[in-house]
Amino acid sequence: MLPLSQTSALVLICDSISYQSHKSKEFLSHLDLSAGQKMYDKVQHLKPHLDEIIPNRKFIIHNYIRKIMKAGETQILTLACGWDPMLVKLHEEFPDNSFFGVDSESIELQQSLVQKIMPHSRIFYINEDISSIDKLMAKLKQNNWSSDKPTCFIVEGISYYIFPDLFWNSLKALKESINAECFICGDFLVDWDQQEVSALTKKIGLGIFEMIKETCRHDYYNYTKDHFTENLKNLSFHKIELRTQDEMQKERTGKSDPWKKGEGHIYSFSAESA
Repeated sequence: MLPLSQTSALVLICDSISYQSHKSKEFLSHLDLSAGQKMYDKVQHLKPHLDEIIPNRKFIIHNYIRKIMKAGETQILTLACGWDPMLVKLHEEFPDNSFFGVDSESIELQQSLVQKIMPHSRIFYINEDISSIDKLMAKLKQNNWSSDKPTCFIVEGISYYIFPDLFWNSLKALKESINAECFICGDFLVDWDQQEVSALTKKIGLGIFEMIKETCRHDYYNYTKDHFTENLKNLSFHKIELRTQDEMQKERTGKSDPWKKGEGHIYSFSAESA
């Protein structure tokens, strides 16, 4: 079994329903999630909302990418991919497309695991920090990356751990490297001091992210929805869609419960650029 960090394990513990495909279940069977269990146990007071957060955002992101890929061949690049089996699941459905996962930890182990369970896959893992764009682009090109193909960037679970200027400058450089249509999807943490939010939203955000900061020494960064949207527009993205947790819940399950209108410490987003 491959031991995961506390935060990586916590995300997978909080989501037992998104990865039911054959290969993604096999991938998960090799992972030791025990490091995240103590963190999960500490936030049990946030149930039932706690167990809906990750499945909701996965559902929205997976469906957005699926819609794009059904429309035509698109290469997928996920930044700070961690141990998320998303690329494995998507590759099962779209085996002729290319998928790239970028991170700076445990990438070699993940590549070996994927090669073991999917020996002929078109999933490529890149060991690089996203701030080193020149190095990242060089490594991508060594692994079948094309600057001339439509591309979707997945930035899930990354914007709240990266200093904002670094996050946006990295996205700008990546987008400018593509000579084709670009898509982007992911999530961001709501700034509960600058944007009006419910008491529950603030309770969940503080409960989870202050615990992560205390346990793992990760600072976190958040945005108002207007600020995040403006940054996307500055990168020439349009067709911007934002969803709160109640909207994601309704899209996934058909009803908003347990969320009320506008609740949720994380927004999902998607956008595109011609």
